[in-house]
Amino acid sequence: MDSFKPVIEEIEKRLKSVSDEKIEKSLNELILVFEDLDRREIPTESVADLLKRLKNILVAELQLKQINRLKTDLLSALRKQYGLVTPKYYQTLWMILGMTIFGVPFGMIFSLAIDNMAFLGLGFGFGMPIGMAIGIAKDKKALEDGMVINGVQQAI
Repeated sequence: MDSFKPVIEEIEKRLKSVSDEKIEKSLNELILVFEDLDRREIPTESVADLLKRLKNILVAELQLKQINRLKTDLLSALRKQYGLVTPKYYQTLWMILGMTIFGVPFGMIFSLAIDNMAFLGLGFGFGMPIGMAIGIAKDKKALEDGMVINGVQQAI
């Protein structure tokens, strides 16, 4: 299989019989991912095991949890193999890292300076925007480099 078009058609076929809005939304996001992969000419062999899982999911009764797990695994594999990320991926990641890398030390310094450990948590307020600023810059760079998968909700 050189193209993701058969996969997209299979999902669209199954989508016609779906009545749950959440499942419909998840399947539409999968279609967007596969359309993006098709435009980028990514080989289907790189995600062959995930395509097999998708076929099994589409044949059985659709469950939102399985679809979302597959989508998360697919996006993770694409991030590892090709460096493709979802919108705001780095912002979310660096918000968390900012709180731990910058926030904890700032909070510790502040708490020790005023000799009251109750203020340790104030550092998170400093670390979060620093981390988010780094993440926003990385997201902007990824967008400029064409490494963002369009139309997909964030999945970390």
